[in-house]
Amino acid sequence: YAVTEVKILPPLLDPEKSFVIGFSDKARTEALPKAEIPTGYYKLPQTFVSSGAPIVWPKFSEEIDADACLAIVIGKPGRRIPLERAWDHVAGATLIIDITARDINKREGLTTNNLLGKNFPSSTCIGPALLLQPAREELERIEVELSLDGAVKQKFALRDCVFAVEQIIARWSILGIKAGDWLAIGASMAMAGDRLQNPVPLKIGSTIRCSSTAIGELSHQVVVAAGG
Repeated sequence: YAVTEVKILPPLLDPEKSFVIGFSDKARTEALPKAEIPTGYYKLPQTFVSSGAPIVWPKFSEEIDADACLAIVIGKPGRRIPLERAWDHVAGATLIIDITARDINKREGLTTNNLLGKNFPSSTCIGPALLLQPAREELERIEVELSLDGAVKQKFALRDCVFAVEQIIARWSILGIKAGDWLAIGASMAMAGDRLQNPVPLKIGSTIRCSSTAIGELSHQVVVAAGG
């Protein structure tokens, strides 16, 4: 079959826990490493799409943007996992594009809520495949790029990120993690020189791509919602 003849589904359809590690505004402004993870927000499975699906601009928002992420996929369940055993729970990695309705997200932030601005149809692009059981050194070297209409806007690797994978797994395993869960690390957590990378503003008609030679490419066009 040609790619145009099939619908590619997300490689992980219904994880119990799927969330992106993020910052508070203060932490982003200061751009300083912290000893603990300051924030994290859920990306609900009903928002998942994979490569080729359109990103539908939500009718309730006038400002959306994107961050490239590398999602660490859990292969072994656990709770309150110590740092020294965190890598034992890693099954692999996949790509994520985290789409945010930024104007809604800012309003929700007034009540420390990150739900609607982060979770609307097609706001979580995932795939196109899973890289299974990479060595730690390989995973840390994987470079992820986000481009908008052919121009590279974000680029990072795990080795560049403010927080280590062990810190993230140890912190969030307080909730308990299961095989198939994922914890995504975004480009806005990575340092570009001595500055954090910013989310990429989107517009109707733009093509956005997230790619890694180790995993593949997510490609999407931003479209207007049905009915205008």
